Amino acid sequence: MNNYLLAERLLKCCFIPPEKVNPKLFIGSQTQFKKPSFPAVKRYNKKRSVQERRKMTSKLLHKETHLRKRLAQKGIDYDFPGFAAQVPKKKAADMNTSVGSQDLTPVCTPTVIERRKSMKIEEGEEDSDTEIVIKATPAPKKSKNKKKAKSS
Repeated sequence: MNNYLLAERLLKCCFIPPEKVNPKLFIGSQTQFKKPSFPAVKRYNKKRSVQERRKMTSKLLHKETHLRKRLAQKGIDYDFPGFAAQVPKKKAADMNTSVGSQDLTPVCTPTVIERRKSMKIEEGEEDSDTEIVIKATPAPKKSKNKKKAKSS
C-alpha cells in the first residue's frame, strides 16, 4: 500500500513497531455517531416571537459591528455585507399624519415639532424654483486608508 494513489494523493505507509505506538491512539474509535436529541432540534427550529427575533438580530448586528471595529483596529480593510444588509431598514414615517389613528390630523408631539424645527427650507431667488432641503445628521465617514490590491 505504500505509494498508493488515493484521491489524487500518494498514500505513504510504513510499519511501526508496537513499542513506538502511542497507547491512546485508538481511544474513542469504537463509539458510534449519535444523532442529536429531538428536544435540541425542536428548540433550534422553534417558531420565535417578534421580540425574540428582534433580540437575536440586535445581538447579531452588535457582534458584527464589534467584528468590524476589531478588523479596523488591526488595519484590515475588509468590507462584507453581513447581517446589516439582510435586516430591512426602517421606513421614515410621514410627519404630517397621525401615528395611532386613521384620521388625517397632524401629530403635535414634541419630537415631531422638533423634527419640523430642524428642517430648514432654503428659499432661492424668485425666478428660480424653490427647493426644500432637509438637513440630516451626516453619515459616518469610511476610513480612507484602503490598501490597493496588487495586480499580477
